[in-house]
Formats: sequence, structure tokens, C-alpha cells
Amino acid sequence: MLPTLEIPYSFPHKKYLKKHPELIERNRKGEKVYTVCLAELMKDDCPFWKDVEKILDQFIKKHPDIVLWDYEYGIAKPNAAGYSEKNIELFRKIKNISVNKKLAPEDILKNYPKEWEDFRCRQNGGFFKKYKNIIKKINPKCKFMAYSAYQLPSTMTRYGVDWRYIGPHVDIVSCGYGRGRPDATRKAAGKKYLMGGWLVYGRGKNMNQCEKVIFTRLIDCGAFMVFGSFIQDGRFFGAASKAASVAADFEKFFLNLKRNDSLVCSPNGKPLGNAAVLTNGNERLVFLFNRSSKKCDFAFKNLSFPQNTIAIDYDTKQLFKKPSEIKTELEPYKVKIFYFTQKSSAIPMPPRLLKVKSRHWPALRWSDPINSGRHKYILEYSTNSDFEKSELIKNIPNTVFQTGQSILLGEKYFWRVKSVDAVNDKESAWSEVSEFATSEIGENKKDALIKPEKTAIQPSWLNLETWSYPWGTALAEIIKSNSVKHGQSPALKITLPYESYIYGMSWQGAYGSQLVEIKANEECEFSIWTKSNAPNMKIKAGIWFLNKKGVRIRLALGKQIISDKNWSICTVKAKPPKNARSAFLLFHASGKGSIWISGPKFNSKKTPPPSEIVKEKNKTAKH
Repeated sequence: MLPTLEIPYSFPHKKYLKKHPELIERNRKGEKVYTVCLAELMKDDCPFWKDVEKILDQFIKKHPDIVLWDYEYGIAKPNAAGYSEKNIELFRKIKNISVNKKLAPEDILKNYPKEWEDFRCRQNGGFFKKYKNIIKKINPKCKFMAYSAYQLPSTMTRYGVDWRYIGPHVDIVSCGYGRGRPDATRKAAGKKYLMGGWLVYGRGKNMNQCEKVIFTRLIDCGAFMVFGSFIQDGRFFGAASKAASVAADFEKFFLNLKRNDSLVCSPNGKPLGNAAVLTNGNERLVFLFNRSSKKCDFAFKNLSFPQNTIAIDYDTKQLFKKPSEIKTELEPYKVKIFYFTQKSSAIPMPPRLLKVKSRHWPALRWSDPINSGRHKYILEYSTNSDFEKSELIKNIPNTVFQTGQSILLGEKYFWRVKSVDAVNDKESAWSEVSEFATSEIGENKKDALIKPEKTAIQPSWLNLETWSYPWGTALAEIIKSNSVKHGQSPALKITLPYESYIYGMSWQGAYGSQLVEIKANEECEFSIWTKSNAPNMKIKAGIWFLNKKGVRIRLALGKQIISDKNWSICTVKAKPPKNARSAFLLFHASGKGSIWISGPKFNSKKTPPPSEIVKEKNKTAKH
């Protein structure tokens, strides 16, 4: 969402510049960049901002909670915008440089590098301010978030970002992807916390280390985010879920982020390199990290704590009544959290039950209105609303319970939960009663495992509704069209409301039938049928090959075609790399209007080795 860049059709800048060619920006080499002149954009009365507001209005009505601007555009690269005559003259004026001084791009970068860096970063901060004003005008409750690199000396030139000029105009600061300098970034942006990022993007990441890495970001920054795609499994989602639970249960610790690792030490008094401590008044959270691949025993001393302090193991709610020294064990690459708090006579409040999805054995979830970090729970469920005959589950350490084979299938259940303070053992009243139903398998409701019929498993990529559409305009409308078909297959209708693009991908990030198996010496062919109601809708098909670790190694794209009112086929043929083991399918559509996609088809056939091809040619020549 940058009017200052020529990104794919997010804003109608090309149309605007066609009317105002004198406002075309220039890059460092003096070439035209189809971007509105930055000096012009700095003006409050620049008409282009009205076009920006129209697009943002559409976006925010569809996504009212948050708008993210990812800004990673350097100011000194050969293709960097900002070197138009108008913008250079604005730089001269603001930095009070004599008119007798030559200010060609190379002169600026040689003689005034810091001045240019500050000027351009201030400009970018000004654009963030303009965005903020538009966003809050459309919806005051919509959060505005910025993402870029951490505050480093290199960040200003490499990314065009100085958080001193951006921080005041955004609600949330987000950085990535290594550990960077979160303290310097928070200080520059004027924020108590920021969102630290981890990149999990098709590079064969070690999923065993998810918990360690995600908690490191959370503790360093106060919040975490993951830019992820492709291979992720239960280890990733379990780690992210645990970190999100800790952040929610101890929100005050992270909103005010005060860290003091010196409050713990080893039994012999030496600093602990595998521990982190956050404080909130007299309370503290201690995080222990097992960074090794082996199960380890840990011991630490807790220093300078108030009287009546008690320690709680967050995962189990086990109490340590002597908090001065704690011994525990930790699984490989895991994080253990200890909550140090004071004894209290307070009575917990009843939990609030959350909606249950109908499943064979559904997960029951609830929320705690106070601090669930010191609470455990009692769950009761029954087929009778009066709970005359019921199951009672005690000492549940968190706010979710996974039902199992003790639940009858095809039945309606009533359930309720109460909170128990792990420190003083006082219980809340029961929550309100809620209901859930289990779905039925087979004739015998108690029969949990039913053998499936021996039918062929259809790969999920045959169903375009299971595809992901991760890149392109967020305003695209994607619906199943039963009225438009190619053969027997219902089409997927994609509508691009303005000149833009979208990618469709068969793989959403899991193993299984979303991937196509690739074998050596097999030529691959992927095709898809398409038609459109617009004159210039373009589409091309692709195959992305992956190695045995799931890392993308080669993208093969077919010829782009113009889609019209008649069904036509879009195809790509490619021979995979020798180390390819699987692939996912994709298409790229661009233009303005609606396009229908149907009938994806994938084939592969063996290609003879070169020696066989030569023999066949010789045989043909003899005849």
C-alpha cells in the first residue's frame, strides 16, 4: 500500500501520471519511475491522496481491524525513487543548501549522504502520517501497523526507515526477522513494546526449535509475529499457541516490558545464560530455555523477592512454596515458565465458555476474566442438564480440554467450568451452562474407529476452493460459481475490482495431497481452463518444484494468455530439476474484472534418457 512505489496496481498512480506526466518521479540513474513525485505527495492539497482514500476506504470496509504497511524501500539503490528535480529542490530548500551547489544524484550521495538520509526518512515518516490521518478518518478504531527492519545505522539507507519519524504515526511497530535491536527500536519509535518477527518461509526450518525462537521474540520485544508459509506442522502451531497463551495470561508484563535477568542465578551464584526475567511490580516471570537437543535438569536461585512469594509452574500449576531455589527438568528445545506471585485471599471469577464446534471429540474452550496464570480448572459435563450423572475433570492447567473416547458420539452434552486459585485453593462459582453435540460415526456410537472404504483419495488440489490466494490485492472477491462450469467442474470466480493481480496456489503449507509427487525423468504438465468478462484479463500457469526438505528450488511459468468470453486452456510444461521430489501448482491472474478458473489438471510422463533419444533419431534417419 505505497503510493510512493510502483508496486502492482495497489493505487491508480499510472492513470494519475498519464494526466500529470510532469509529476513522474525519477530514480538515481535519472530514469522515469512511474511513481507520483515525492515532493508533490508531501503537499496537503495533492489530489492523488483522494484516490488513495478511495482505495483505503474499500479496504478498511472489508478489513476493519488493522492495516499493515510493510516498508522496505532503500533510498540509495539505483532504482530508488526520489531523485526528480522537484524533490531534489525540496531537499535543497529544507537542508538550506546553496543554489550554487550542484545536486545531481551522485553529488548528493557523495557530499550530503546523512542529510539525504534524514530528508528521505522524514519524508517517509510524513507519508505514514498522511496514511494514519486517512485511516482514522475512515475508521477511528482501525489499527495502523508498520513493518520494517529494526532501528540500526544501516536501516535508514537500506530500507528508508527511521523509527523516530514513523513510530508517532502508527499504533503497532513490527520488525524482523532476526533478533535485531528491539530496545533501540522501541526507544526510537516511542513504544513500550513492539512485535518481533520470525521468518518461516520455505527454507527447511528446524521445527523442533519453534518454541525457543518464538519465546525469544516475545520476551525481547513484548509481542511476536511469524511470516510463515509452506512447511509448518504441529510443533510450530503448538509453540505459537503456547506463546500466545502466555502473552494473554500475563498481558501487563508484555505491555510494559521490564526485563531484569539478574534476578536469577545458578546455584553457585553465577549468571544464567539460559534464563530471562520479566517483572510487573512485585511479580515476575522466569523463562528457562533448553537450547540443546537433549533433556536437561535445571536449577536456579531466585533473588530479591518479597515475602509471601510463591512460585507456580505455568504448564502444570505445580506450586513451589520455597521459591528461593527451584529444580526442574526440561525437554529438548523447550521453554518452561515460572510465575512468581504473592499469596492472596481473592476468590476467582467464573470462566466464560466459548462456542464449541461440532466434532467427534470436540475441544472445549473457555476464557478467564482475571489472571489464568495462577488458575487451574474443574470441568463437568453430562448428557443431563441437571448434571445428575456427570464426568468431573479436575486440575486442568489451561483453558482448553480435548475430549476423547469417553464421550459418546451422536449425543448432546451440557458442560460447565469453575476456576480454582492454585495458590489458595479457593474456587469460583460454576460458569453458565453451555451445550455441545458430537457427530456420529457408524451405527455403534461407542465405536470410535471405523475402517474407511477402499476408495481412491482425491488430491485436494483438484478442488480450487482448497487453494490459497496469498499474494495480490486484498480486495479480490473469490467465490464458487455453480452456474458457470467447464464440463462437470464448477468454476471459481475471481473478481478484481480495479487493475490488480492475484496468485492462486494449491499448497497451503501442509504435507499431503496438496502436493504433487515428482519423480526423476518425468516431464510435468499443468493446465487450467479459464474465461473472462473483461477484455484484458491475463493469466499464466506455473509449477513450483521443491526438494525433499520442502524448499522451493525452481519456478516454471507457462506462456501468458489473454482470457476472453470463451473457455481457453492455460498450460505450463516443464522438466523438474534432478533433486525435485514434489511440487505445488499455481496461477497468476491480472487485470480488472472477473475471471473464471476451472478444471485443474496435472500429468507427468517419463522422458527417455538422451541415449535413447539418439537411438530413436538414428532409427528414423535410416528409414
